[in-house]
Amino acid sequence: MTINSTINQITTCIFIAIYLVCGVAEANNWRPIKEQQGIQIYYRYPEGSRFRQYQGEIVVNAKPDRVVRLLQDLEKISEWHYRTKQVTVLDMIDMTNAYVHIINTPPWPIHARDVVCKVSLGIDEANSHISITLTSVGDQLPVTDQYIRIPKLEAEWLIRPLSNNTSSVRYQVHMEPGGNIPRWVSNSFAMDVPLLSLIKLRQLLNST
Repeated sequence: MTINSTINQITTCIFIAIYLVCGVAEANNWRPIKEQQGIQIYYRYPEGSRFRQYQGEIVVNAKPDRVVRLLQDLEKISEWHYRTKQVTVLDMIDMTNAYVHIINTPPWPIHARDVVCKVSLGIDEANSHISITLTSVGDQLPVTDQYIRIPKLEAEWLIRPLSNNTSSVRYQVHMEPGGNIPRWVSNSFAMDVPLLSLIKLRQLLNST
């Protein structure tokens, strides 16, 4: 095999890999928008929404059960989840479902916001992944002047086991912020939520 032949084979493999990755992103309407510290953030517009949905993914040195334990540790969530001040359990339905109250403190000029969500833990043995979903459920708590209530929030964590005790962690989030806020301001803040949260989460999981 000649050097030119080897180079041609390598080039072909690279183009095939790029085509496959781009094909998957295109099929799901995801577009790359920002990369930082090896984390690529993608976005798309959910049907009927003016606000973007964002997605990012990391690989961590931890088994899925350890990742889930950290995600469920509400006392530590403010240490790594971007601009989340507090999460309070309102009602523990069972071992895998609960209602929670979340308080966010976005950067100026965005006013602090809160939301009530149903949190559900799911285990898909057939596809070897664990999911944690958050879905806003309306005004189960009275709205106060202190926070603007987020009318719609949908988020999902997807954790998959990899080899050598590592895991992939994918985070998707979409929010209708409520209140009087320019769309570009909301989209800019929402983009940083998965990016900076994943960076901090990876640091915590890889440091122990």
